[in-house]
Amino acid sequence: MRRRVRRPVSALDDGPELAGATDVAEPDAAREALLTLGAHERFVLLLRFEGGLAHAEIARLLDVSDGAARKRVARARAAFVNAYRAARADSLPLVLLLARDESPAPYVSWLADAGARARVLTSPPSERELALADGLMLTGAVRDVHSAMYGEQPRSLRGDPDLERDRADLAVVRGALALDLPIVGVCRGHQLLNIASGGSLFQDVVADGAAGESHDAARHRVETHSGSTIRALLGRRAEVHSQHHQAVRRLGRHCAWTRPRTTA
Repeated sequence: MRRRVRRPVSALDDGPELAGATDVAEPDAAREALLTLGAHERFVLLLRFEGGLAHAEIARLLDVSDGAARKRVARARAAFVNAYRAARADSLPLVLLLARDESPAPYVSWLADAGARARVLTSPPSERELALADGLMLTGAVRDVHSAMYGEQPRSLRGDPDLERDRADLAVVRGALALDLPIVGVCRGHQLLNIASGGSLFQDVVADGAAGESHDAARHRVETHSGSTIRALLGRRAEVHSQHHQAVRRLGRHCAWTRPRTTA
């Protein structure tokens, strides 16, 4: 039989791997957290993260269904994450920063001012790295998200979209959602978050009839929906500062948001 290639191995108690990771207390906290778990939980995590086994392989080893294996891994991972965060309760929250096209420096500074440590991702994070983080932040970008990400042919895309990059970033978002990790998405980031939830985008807010004027300039007018949070903040009409030509079209699942109407 042909040997299946194993998934990348990344031990839970390994040292930090990302740019800017210099806190030597983190691997100690991970080892301490592992010691608080039961033998079965440690075994499941060993199979998943150090053995690099898929859920189906773990299911066969434990003689359970694939769904049961996923649940056991999820419960063990959640127990580990809770114990790990308690072990490093005195340290600052760790936020992974996925920056595309934009300089990460302003975001790092903003997070530091808010009392968090930022790690700039230089490659897609492993499942372990996501599990050990306290949050994920996605920045804006010059290039549009490729329309194939939400099942449409390109019509009005700008900036030479990179489909492979978008797929990799979407996998990061979905991984964070699976871990119930808090996510902040700015511009392209919130568009990716909507796509990860099953939503779509206006490829061009003017060409697709979502707005009566271009939003390429930094200032443009918006009209808000009655009863929305943004109406309470801005009133019925307001001039806002943003620069984009895409916006959320079909809202993804579990997204509590109402699309504002824009006027010329």
